[in-house]
Amino acid sequence: MDIQHRSKTMTEEIQSSKTAQCLKLQTTCSRGHRSIVSNSASGTIDGGRPNMTHANKKAIITGAAMSYSSLWRRFIAFLFDWLFISIYIVIIFMVNFTLISTSISLTTENIVLLHLLDFFVLTFPVILYFSLFECSSKGGTLGKQRFHLRVVRTDGGQLALGRAFLRSILKFLPWQLSHVCLRSIPGWPLSVTEPPLWVGVGFSIVWILLLANLVVAIRGKIKQTIYDYLVGSIVVDT
Repeated sequence: MDIQHRSKTMTEEIQSSKTAQCLKLQTTCSRGHRSIVSNSASGTIDGGRPNMTHANKKAIITGAAMSYSSLWRRFIAFLFDWLFISIYIVIIFMVNFTLISTSISLTTENIVLLHLLDFFVLTFPVILYFSLFECSSKGGTLGKQRFHLRVVRTDGGQLALGRAFLRSILKFLPWQLSHVCLRSIPGWPLSVTEPPLWVGVGFSIVWILLLANLVVAIRGKIKQTIYDYLVGSIVVDT
């Protein structure tokens, strides 16, 4: 009887120990589950690292997560780019542009050719420079990269070449228009005479476009210029 009593007691102790272990395991699992749920809600996982769920990935590239660049930083970046552009223009004039243009008489038949020459020698390379850099993985020209700026779509995506090219064309439209007006002044640049009325109108349009872009960018919450609105782009800090 004593042996049977001891055996029964040992069996009960073993079962009690197993029950306690099961309860402890259930408690641990429950706490782990609550921790996972809590971390998922807060967007982190163990160690405080981001929980890269689809929702969080989407939030990273939305407008709410963007830091829109100030006009002042954009202007400084443009001046940095303009340094390289100015060097290019000076080289063109010194090497062959003046020789080519002066070899063509400023007649009615040749004025269109001069405008085309201005565009393809001066304006088009600048447009190409901005377009190729702004649709690249860097998202910006050398000036924008230097000052940590990037041109993106309004949804945060990278610009395609077509969109970047259209943006640059609209951006430098006033510049090209000013070239056309200057070329149309009789005797420009050495012996200038009174220009026709439409040249003055053309310069007025140039200033209107420049001021309109500036005013729209200043008043806008995300600092978009007119050409940014038209192509769906913004400039952000990186």
